[in-house]
Amino acid sequence: MAARPTMKDVAKAAGVSLMTVSRVVAGEAGVAPQTAARVEEAIRALGYQRNDIARNLRRKAQDSRTIGLVVDDLANPFFSALARSVEDEAYRRGFLVLVGSTNDDPRRERDVVSAFSARQVDGLVLVPTGGNRTFFRAQMARGVKVVCVDRPATGLDVDCIAVDNRAGTATAIRHLLNHGHTRIAYLGDRQEIWTQHERFVGYTEAMTAAGLEADPL
Repeated sequence: MAARPTMKDVAKAAGVSLMTVSRVVAGEAGVAPQTAARVEEAIRALGYQRNDIARNLRRKAQDSRTIGLVVDDLANPFFSALARSVEDEAYRRGFLVLVGSTNDDPRRERDVVSAFSARQVDGLVLVPTGGNRTFFRAQMARGVKVVCVDRPATGLDVDCIAVDNRAGTATAIRHLLNHGHTRIAYLGDRQEIWTQHERFVGYTEAMTAAGLEADPL
């Protein structure tokens, strides 16, 4: 496999200094048009591509213009819609979104977050698992910005964007009760998932308030 062309290769092909190539690649002023044209032609001929990861490591302000999105399962329509929305908003602001899934596995969550952090993402949008939060506190201490979506991360002092699952479920139950229904069952997922727990609590509270017995399936 041929070695990836470097700035030195471009400088040699264009007959200019390495600093001149760096200025052209960065879009800086101070390079004569004819010289810049030679550098750009050498870039096209060699197929040179700037290494943004290495570039960001050299910058004082680690601004990679990328965001890491960590969700549970992309096959779930809710999370695929979430990914699309985050990507659209990020694109409008000139950011790229990297997406990883955890399958609600804390170990996989740590691996995905570590990989995103190694790529110098500017922040993380996280749908947290129920795992230990010590890892995230260490990441945040190193400057990683985190926002949670759909469910909070217990023990982390970060913003969270979520619906009121408990109140929403209670409202749905009262709607059914007001239409004369009294045998209302609850069908949900594992209780250790925060959203599922909140919905179940809303269901039981509404049923109990109506003097009815909860009937979880």
